[in-house]
Parts: sequence; C-alpha cells; structure tokens
Amino acid sequence: PQTGKNGVMKDYRATFSKNPLAFDIDIEGLKSGWYHVEGEADETSIQALNTRIENAMVQGLKADLDMKKSSSHVDVQGTIQLKMKYLCSVTGKPFKRSETVEVKDAMAIDAAAEGEKVDDVLTDTFDVGEFVSQQVLLSIDEFAVHPDVQRSEGNTVYADPLSPEELAEKEGKNNPFQVLEKLK
Repeated sequence: PQTGKNGVMKDYRATFSKNPLAFDIDIEGLKSGWYHVEGEADETSIQALNTRIENAMVQGLKADLDMKKSSSHVDVQGTIQLKMKYLCSVTGKPFKRSETVEVKDAMAIDAAAEGEKVDDVLTDTFDVGEFVSQQVLLSIDEFAVHPDVQRSEGNTVYADPLSPEELAEKEGKNNPFQVLEKLK
C-alpha cells in the first residue's frame, strides 16, 4: 500500500512507468482496483502532440496518474506537469512557463453505464496517450500573456509590444505623410 493523492492509502495492483503519450492499457485484462501510471514523454511523442497545437509548444511533459478500475467504470485522477513555450498574445514575443494540469475524469467501460455520470465510454482499451493529449489541449492558454506585461485592476492589459526603436522604425515606414515631409 502507498499513500496516493489527498493522503488516501491505495493498494496499487501495478505501477506503469511508461511514456504517457505512447501508452494504452487493455481494460479487459485489468482486475478491479487501483493502478498507477507515471512517466515522461519522449521527444518524438512531444513533437507529434505539438502538431495539434497553435501559438504554443510543449517542451516537456510528465504524467502522474491514479486509475481506479471497477466493473463498470475507469476513474482517472492526477497531475500532468508541463513545460510550455508560448507566444505572448500582446507582444508576440516568446516566453516559457511551467504548468501543472489537474485531471479528474470518469469513463464507462460499457454502453449500459452510459446513462451514468461519465465523460466517455471506453471500448477494449484505455488510450493513455490520447487521454493525456486531450487534457493538455484543453489546458492550453490560447491568449497567453507574458508575465512582464502589466495588467490593470479590471485585468486590462497595458503594454507596448514594440521597443522604442522598433516603434520609431514602424512609424517611419507606415506613415502616409512621410512622403510629403520629404517633399518639403
């Protein structure tokens, strides 16, 4: 027995230490009880995940999940640790951020349990990689803002996305009156 999340004692039937993005479990082969899935994604799996993401990039991923199988359900809870690279939606400049995604999901093993409170119905296998990928995709901040960008009390963003040199250069190139000024 081990102490799992929230200090609850869990007698894990097995611990799978695998790349969570490239792992699936045969549901019918599992006895009822607790299982632990932990692991770090390899570079190839991360690259495949990144093809599904816009304006951000996963640079590292570790999963630590507890899975409880019963006769009709599979419940999954745990954390996914992410190292992300975002483009600031205000400045357009890249920045890095570490994030922890808390996951909790219930899936039915058969269609008869579909009417119960579950998020999905499993077939013969539980695709851990797809589950983790979906959780990551749902957690990505589509409008990430660099931590140095100042915000007001109403969460309004105040930032000049360009440096003074870039701003002067841009104003010079896009100023429609620049040609008239040169004629003087």
